[in-house]
Amino acid sequence: MKLRKLLGLVLASAMIVTCLAGCGDKDNGGASNTPAAQGTGAAATKAAEPTKAPDATPTQAAKAIVVEEKTISNAASGLISKVQSEFGGTLYLMALSAAYNRMVTGQYSNSTPVKAQVGNADATGVTLNMSVLYNKLRMSYTLDDPYAAADGVTYEKGDLLPTWKQIQTDVGFTINDVTTTESSVNNNYKAVKNDNFSGVDVLCASAASANEDGQTGNFIQLDQYLDVMPNFKAFLDGNEVVKTTITAGDGHIYYAPYFDGYDDIEKTFLVRVDWVEKLLNGAYDESKFDSTAYTGSFTYKAYMPESASGVDAIEVKVVKKDGTGVETVKKDYAKNITTVMSEVGNKNGATLVKALRDYIDTTYGGYYGENRADLFVGQNAAWDADEMVALLRCVVSNPKFLTGGTSDVVYGFFAREATLQREPDLFTLACNLFGVRGADAEKDYLYFDADGNLHDGRQSEEFYYAIEKLSQLYADGLILKDFDLEGAGGASGTKVYDTMYNSNLGFGLYDYVQTQTAYDDTVKIEGFNLASIINPVAMWATTSGGATLTRFTESWRSVKTEGWVITAECAQTPDKLAKALKLFDYMYSTEGNMTMSYGPHAWIQHDASGNVQYIDYQGQKVPQLSDAALKELKTLAKGNYTNYYRQWLGATFPIGYIKQQGMEYQCTTEKGKAGLQLVNNAIVYGVLEHVMVNSSECPTPFYRIIPTTFATTSSENQTLSEKCANLSSYFSKSKNEYSIFIDAIKYGFEEAINKKNAADASAQ
Repeated sequence: MKLRKLLGLVLASAMIVTCLAGCGDKDNGGASNTPAAQGTGAAATKAAEPTKAPDATPTQAAKAIVVEEKTISNAASGLISKVQSEFGGTLYLMALSAAYNRMVTGQYSNSTPVKAQVGNADATGVTLNMSVLYNKLRMSYTLDDPYAAADGVTYEKGDLLPTWKQIQTDVGFTINDVTTTESSVNNNYKAVKNDNFSGVDVLCASAASANEDGQTGNFIQLDQYLDVMPNFKAFLDGNEVVKTTITAGDGHIYYAPYFDGYDDIEKTFLVRVDWVEKLLNGAYDESKFDSTAYTGSFTYKAYMPESASGVDAIEVKVVKKDGTGVETVKKDYAKNITTVMSEVGNKNGATLVKALRDYIDTTYGGYYGENRADLFVGQNAAWDADEMVALLRCVVSNPKFLTGGTSDVVYGFFAREATLQREPDLFTLACNLFGVRGADAEKDYLYFDADGNLHDGRQSEEFYYAIEKLSQLYADGLILKDFDLEGAGGASGTKVYDTMYNSNLGFGLYDYVQTQTAYDDTVKIEGFNLASIINPVAMWATTSGGATLTRFTESWRSVKTEGWVITAECAQTPDKLAKALKLFDYMYSTEGNMTMSYGPHAWIQHDASGNVQYIDYQGQKVPQLSDAALKELKTLAKGNYTNYYRQWLGATFPIGYIKQQGMEYQCTTEKGKAGLQLVNNAIVYGVLEHVMVNSSECPTPFYRIIPTTFATTSSENQTLSEKCANLSSYFSKSKNEYSIFIDAIKYGFEEAINKKNAADASAQ
């Protein structure tokens, strides 16, 4: 979907963006951006230039706005040096830059094509040994209690789930589930690999593992069989950027990729809109707000200028309130809101709210009227990091007002779960606040700057700056305390979000929309409204040698980091190989994609004649979910699309296919859809910019999306695994592992490094 080309459409019927469901783990994490002045040395490596695009047109040049200098502590600077030298960071960037050059030029290393004999794809009696999972979920039903499904069948523990039964029928084979007892794709893969892939025909894998072990002969070269995979071939022919992304360093394709949607925004800011409106809208009545003295600290240092008045007023492009076009609003203030709040004498909930209300009225010249909350949650939102900090102070200082007296404490931003898989969403939140790339790339912490240099956030001063700014917010009590520990905020176990919503305690997070806004229909709190808001304005280094005041996101749907492979052992039996190839191709057919995206036939609405019923979505016709499916969604999974489809249907697994977003849209609450509409309009009108899947469309290389995988060779993979292991062990984003950034948020980099050194010494 090319949102920039939709400006001519009537926005009353504009598309809803598809940052809907919480998808599978990313094996590799984000990116980071160092401005052009810093884009030299070991932290940046020049990549090959694709087709040159036109120059960008800045919204407001850096010379007109002087934001906080992105300096970092000595401890953070020392860690960067350690990463570059001891951890092999410089070597890592050099290898990936060389790999990217291969992808751009098509000059891969020499490799002999290997093609085994293909049998009869329609042969009967073929069984495939499949090792397929998503976390603890399998192709078979895993719960103890029987499940009476929409197809009229009662499923018991161990029974093959409806989607996989449908796939067996459509493709004509039998599934032998040989998935291990491991609880993640990576661990399952390691277990199968340790057994030399013996007894497995089809296997879930990360893109990196598929390419690395494929080049050593463990998996078939899928590109050698495209003549018998017409649907997959047609997709690759129509999406050259995908074909390039999944091609390994030897020029071959070893896995069919998974897409959790494609070419769309993925995650957004989600906040309690009802809280913002309650705090800021209407006439001010001091008696309504909390009078308890505010005990939070003021460690946070302002990001935006201390003053911006008169000729120095800051212009912000916004979508008009009614969504019909674009207009400019001005930030015209004598003192930054953080200074205004620090100078409030008797700090409490009432006085801090009044300070922010007065600031909004004067700074924006009455533009928002009594609907001051629109600064943050409206279609015409124009908020920046400092204004959000001020709002957070109003939130945490008014627990009784916001909860109706049921709680003496509420929390600002939080990560949805106390697991390392979800906690890095706080990194992304921070990077969006302060105009820093590095938290949400499709591969590690990589990004391109405006000059085409490849950067690694683990070696970028800007990324460390964002972490230290987040640490300031944490020190001031604006981030949930001990967000990384079980029971954070009174949560039961690690599921922080459930407590934050149901107990009326949490303000906001950065996450997928459908899974989180499902709570809008289940939380028993009057007026509860968790919804998307448009990203903040910040200075982004979008142009060579300069920065732009704009909104930007790198949370964009592309090839994911998972897929599935066919083993070399499977290729030894011609009919098995033929059936496996047919299965892979089926997933890229209309029928296969519908089954894995929407579920089997009983989960899709049909008319009296048995014809599939469709709805309009994003200018296309998509299958309509049946009433039985929508009922099950609510009763079995409390509206959580991901949990429902994966646990009870076996659908939307991270295997080789393109998940359609139309089903998630149908599962999204009305409040969730309303928030998405605001974000979508901002994208359509160019108010919210984003990375792009096609390099030729990028105004500058800054907008290039990072490939999910790089075309590294077998020898490069071996070198990277030997020399760069600490890049993963220090900066993981996988459950039950470690990231020094988490400790840096809580304690600062100096103490985080000391804690890590002590732990390493103890382990020895």
